[in-house]
Amino acid sequence: MGDFLPTFMEKTVALRRGGTLRLIDMGNPMGFFPAYYWTRLSLDGWEALSWNRKIKPEHFLRPEACLYCPAACHRPVKSGKFGVTVDLEYETVFAVGGLAAVKDAD
Repeated sequence: MGDFLPTFMEKTVALRRGGTLRLIDMGNPMGFFPAYYWTRLSLDGWEALSWNRKIKPEHFLRPEACLYCPAACHRPVKSGKFGVTVDLEYETVFAVGGLAAVKDAD
């Protein structure tokens, strides 16, 4: 058990740097991004939701984590005219973006 935390921290660097949103960039080209109400495995024009191209680190307020998790892969953003804080994660983006074919990150 003594090696778990150092190994976990080493293997989850990408999650700490970019959150689970980075899975959008990995999932679409590889065919594991649920889209069009589960009828496809990639979203046409997914680049508009891309971590590397559209969603920038400066949009995020701070990294957050689930209770006791050192990965801190949640990425809350303040958005909209009412300043609502939204926790953007892979699950949020695939459910609202991919499944409904919404490609506008705003």
